[in-house]
Amino acid sequence: MMKKLHPLFIFILGGVLFFVDRTLKFFAFSHPQLTWYFWRPWLGWEYFENPGVAFGIPLPWFAAFIYTPIILVFVVWYYHKKIKNYPFAKDKIVLLAILFILFGAISNLMDRIQYHITIDYIRIFTSIINLSDIMIVFGAAILFYKEIKTSP
Repeated sequence: MMKKLHPLFIFILGGVLFFVDRTLKFFAFSHPQLTWYFWRPWLGWEYFENPGVAFGIPLPWFAAFIYTPIILVFVVWYYHKKIKNYPFAKDKIVLLAILFILFGAISNLMDRIQYHITIDYIRIFTSIINLSDIMIVFGAAILFYKEIKTSP
């Protein structure tokens, strides 16, 4: 199925998820007192101001502001080199993964620039995350899987 998807559709999908995440972050920031659970207290909506980076690792906001673009440039450069080689040449799932990582990281970077925190709003067991985090992890998992699958 992925082979039939047009790259423009993949880009639009990433953009739509980026827009949904930005909208949900704005809503969460505007209504920090709002909480709602499917399964209390393990699964639901809960506003959280995350001062750290991935997995809550403490890092000053300005450091994340500097390192995030560097990491993104490295990811794009690395997979640009790989995409020239078979079997990555026409693999649209790799494009999807890269775009998910880029859109997710840019959304979280925008939070750090605007609020000096990352806005999280989805409670899953003991963690609170956002759609950008899900996109980044999903994209990274795809790339990791592809690396393992294509390694000699």
